[in-house]
Amino acid sequence: MCDDGYEGYDCSLLSCATGDNPHTDGQNNEVQSLYCEASLATASLLISFRRQTTSELTSNPETESLLKASV
Repeated sequence: MCDDGYEGYDCSLLSCATGDNPHTDGQNNEVQSLYCEASLATASLLISFRRQTTSELTSNPETESLLKASV
């Protein structure tokens, strides 16, 4: 596992920016939706994307209202 900004078999290569150019005109932002149904009172979920991970999301009414508010 390389440090951020490096890649390659020995982590000696500098990484280039990837993905769409956010400064391109006439495009829409993509929205990702995630649905998770937990049947255990102690269930939790971590979401990871591009080496970034959320804090632990637990299955309780407070988390549900927070997630709905952010949509």
